Amino acid sequence: YLRSLQSLDRAQVAIVVADATLALGELDVSIAAEAAKRRCATIVVLNKWDLAQPPLEEERGIATRKLRQRPAVLAVSALTGRGVGELLQAVAELGRRYAARIPTPELNRVLATIGAERPGPQRSGRRLKAYYITQFQTSPPRFAVGVNDRTLITRDYGYFIENRLRAAFDMQGVPLIIDFK
Repeated sequence: YLRSLQSLDRAQVAIVVADATLALGELDVSIAAEAAKRRCATIVVLNKWDLAQPPLEEERGIATRKLRQRPAVLAVSALTGRGVGELLQAVAELGRRYAARIPTPELNRVLATIGAERPGPQRSGRRLKAYYITQFQTSPPRFAVGVNDRTLITRDYGYFIENRLRAAFDMQGVPLIIDFK
């Protein structure tokens, strides 16, 4: 576990390898969550797929429910080499998305649809309004959202915006940092 944490400090993309015969365990989930905290793009890999073939959709469901980044879950067999090529392609794509810059007009269009889909939280007669969004850093992507009052932001609404951005720009497995200003 400690060696995994030290590796995460040096990594941009983390491959969390779990044993398919044991399914996705709590230690695997905690290491993937730690990768997210350390701002690593993450992918979960189930090895020994040739020995035990647990339902992949069930494992994806566990990763989606327990991990905020919603990383991809892939199956490989180190013994036979099955899935290793797909894993390498997925890691390269994840690295590309980790370093991607999204144009501000596209971000603002998505922010407008987010606001139309679910208005911001309201407190004491004041409603949160998001005026603009821009990306000001890559590796990992970091966004600034201009709002009327930062104190109106709730954790749930922040996660809602994060999840909608993740879905709109195919950023599953990539840590997103959102600053409300």
